[in-house]
Amino acid sequence: MSNYQSILVDRDERVGIVTLNRPNELNALNFQLVSELANALEELDRDEEIRCMVITGAGEKAFAAGADIKEMSDKSPIDMLLGGFENWIRIRRVKKPLIAAVGGYALGGGCELAMHCDMIVASEDARFGQPEITLGVIPGAGGTQRLARTLGKYRTMEMVLTGVQATAQEMADRGLVNRVVPKGEHLSEAVKLAKEVETMSQDILGIHHVTAIADDPQRNVDFYTAVLGLRLVKLTVNFDDPRSYHLYYGDKLGHPGTLLTFFAWPGVPKGRQGTGQVTVTSFSIPQGSIDYWIERLSQQGVSFTGPASRFDETVLSLQDPDGLVIELVAHPQAELRPAWAEGPVPAEYAMRGLHTVTLSEDGYERTAKLLTDTLGFRLLGQENNVFRYEVAEGGPSAYVDVRCAPGLRRGHVASGTVHHVAWRTPTDERQQAWRGTLAGLDLNVTPVLDRKYFHSIYFREPGGILFEIATDPPGFTVDEPVEQLGTHLELPAWLEPQREELAQVLPALRLPAAGTGKSAAS
Repeated sequence: MSNYQSILVDRDERVGIVTLNRPNELNALNFQLVSELANALEELDRDEEIRCMVITGAGEKAFAAGADIKEMSDKSPIDMLLGGFENWIRIRRVKKPLIAAVGGYALGGGCELAMHCDMIVASEDARFGQPEITLGVIPGAGGTQRLARTLGKYRTMEMVLTGVQATAQEMADRGLVNRVVPKGEHLSEAVKLAKEVETMSQDILGIHHVTAIADDPQRNVDFYTAVLGLRLVKLTVNFDDPRSYHLYYGDKLGHPGTLLTFFAWPGVPKGRQGTGQVTVTSFSIPQGSIDYWIERLSQQGVSFTGPASRFDETVLSLQDPDGLVIELVAHPQAELRPAWAEGPVPAEYAMRGLHTVTLSEDGYERTAKLLTDTLGFRLLGQENNVFRYEVAEGGPSAYVDVRCAPGLRRGHVASGTVHHVAWRTPTDERQQAWRGTLAGLDLNVTPVLDRKYFHSIYFREPGGILFEIATDPPGFTVDEPVEQLGTHLELPAWLEPQREELAQVLPALRLPAAGTGKSAAS
């Protein structure tokens, strides 16, 4: 988190807390504070560990007593228009739930800031008002509109045209304040409410990982690390078939949403793309990197098609050595996600995690119903026979494309095809709740399986594709430090007694040398 001068940023479990920190000025909102607040909220909005946010004010006297009048006196109306409102727009665009914890005065811009939040918890001593009329101006950050939506026209006109203040209880009676609490308890009660919201929030967060099938493990490692520039974040075995490798590729830490994994089965027959399968696995790349990837793929001798346009995105399509279809999708939000900066691809062009998966279905209606009615996806758009859905906050790794292809032959899962797609859930408790929900729909869901780096349940969606719901924790550093991820064969505790035996049957691998993506003797 960045260093700030006018605010404090903290967290309590999965709740982000931002404190306006100008108590000697009653937390008056100057340009610097509002800019820092917008920056902090955007950072927390991108933080996958944070699910809800609270804004409060330092000191006992005020949440925020309005704009900084001294600063305003030096600004012309044009300066105010050009310099101040952009940050308010940024605050309004924050996607995660915002709760205002109000103690003392919330006047002018302070009242408007509280109303920018989704919920308000107020101390019994809180006072709300829009006193701008006393300065000969109007509420400029949405006060007139937001008050009217809750209080109605007539009470809003009274508050705006007289500058009268209202108590916390009066505002609660009028529907603006959610909870009135004893003096001094507004922050603790707001955090408590935030945790209630967090535990009930949409918890399919997007794609966790995609698992496919490969033939030659060495060829697979060389392609995904040396050509595409992903990090091999874990070298382990298939826990259900420990005489074969399970290879994980992703970003530096192997964050959920960046992971493509492979069961490596030498000699496995070639699969067939078709319905009842994930037929395309797409990765995000920075918007200005298409030309770089065209040149790189050409130099590496990798055939590709495109660039093409789909859903207003620019797409390159290629196949890995086993025939798995991979797409590189230029997206403006890609740069918000970290890249693996120590591989052969420069960080400014590197792949930034999964973008979407394409499910090919003979008939899409039942799959679409499961996605929307059960898993929480929303229909985002349609192009020809492809329907795009998004979940949670949307964006890369929260998309799924459903392709309706009734004339396409049924797929056969083997080399060069996807075995399953996993969806993210934040905790074991929510995964257990999902298991109950899915069982209640008569879907044949497995018990929870310990995959060491996450916990999993599996079921087949109506079209036949194997779905998994996987937890975000514990992650890949449970058995290796960050610097050594993917450099040694790691086994779960129950397979450690078989390590020497497995070493005799697993093919020898040349692993990427640290920071190069080039093979080195393992």
